[in-house]
Amino acid sequence: MGEHFADVEKNIPEACKWYEKAANQEHVESQFLLGFYYRFGDVGFPADIEKGRQWYMKAAKKGHVRAQRRLGDLYRNENNYAEAVKWYNKAVIKRDKLAMFHLAILHEAPPDYSFPGCDIDIAVSLYEELSTPSFNYKAAMVSLGLLYCDGEKVSRNEIEGKKLLEMALFPNGKLEIDDSLDIYDIWLAGAVYCTGRTNTNSEPNLDDLNKGIELLDIVIADGFQGYPPDRLELVKRMRNFSDDRRKTCFRPASNATENNDDFIISGFCRSCLNKKVNSRDSVEDIIRSSLKMADNGNGFGAFFGLQGVLATLKEDGCPACTGIVEGVSDELSKLIKK
Repeated sequence: MGEHFADVEKNIPEACKWYEKAANQEHVESQFLLGFYYRFGDVGFPADIEKGRQWYMKAAKKGHVRAQRRLGDLYRNENNYAEAVKWYNKAVIKRDKLAMFHLAILHEAPPDYSFPGCDIDIAVSLYEELSTPSFNYKAAMVSLGLLYCDGEKVSRNEIEGKKLLEMALFPNGKLEIDDSLDIYDIWLAGAVYCTGRTNTNSEPNLDDLNKGIELLDIVIADGFQGYPPDRLELVKRMRNFSDDRRKTCFRPASNATENNDDFIISGFCRSCLNKKVNSRDSVEDIIRSSLKMADNGNGFGAFFGLQGVLATLKEDGCPACTGIVEGVSDELSKLIKK
């Protein structure tokens, strides 16, 4: 009855009454829907997170899978990772795709997001299952592909990483994007292709470069602030380079040692270093990763990594820290123009 009235705007109050009545009579789907409507303030219900939690909880305890996953999402957004994992696990038992993916993201989390039992191997296992034909979940393929190409949290495996990225993004040789993919992940994938991290020699071939540019064009069109359009023009210039000329862009960008990295980090205030660039990495995580790429000769990789940091600090960082990142980014920009 509630669904019928919800379709007609003038009958929303009547629909609300029937949803409440059905939910109070232990109708589990109505309990879930009430949780959703109160959580997000939908179809005439006022936004009320606590009422949303209460109705989600009632449905979740009866085994409603979407309610279990939504409850996990709610706790994750409140940084209560132990409770989030508890409810995700209940939905994962029933192989709920989104619960599996969200749980994998938590297990891939950096230390300050960690929780008892946090395990990168669990994240990899979930990503692997979601990458099988049974699920064919592009977001999981990209996440796992990026993990393998990056090599920070798992052993680097460029061949497997590239295979996963190709399956997700270029399954028939042409770019295919679906709604599961976040614009940030598309940006990261574009950076990986452009910086050669899909290859064992860490140098981009022309095919990978073109794929990376195609992904970054989507990022620019979306208006993603972490990657200014003028930066992409630097990458596009590499299309006209010879293979040997392209390789020269991957010379060392600094002579920093691990101790020098600590010295550079010490120039930032702790508040800015702790800011989150994405759900997984802090400003400090990405700066250290970028410095490591620069030390290994990957100037482009370092440059790409700093763009997300720069966007984060420009929005919510102090002027001093923002200035440091802008300076380093400009120097890398000059280097790859040479």
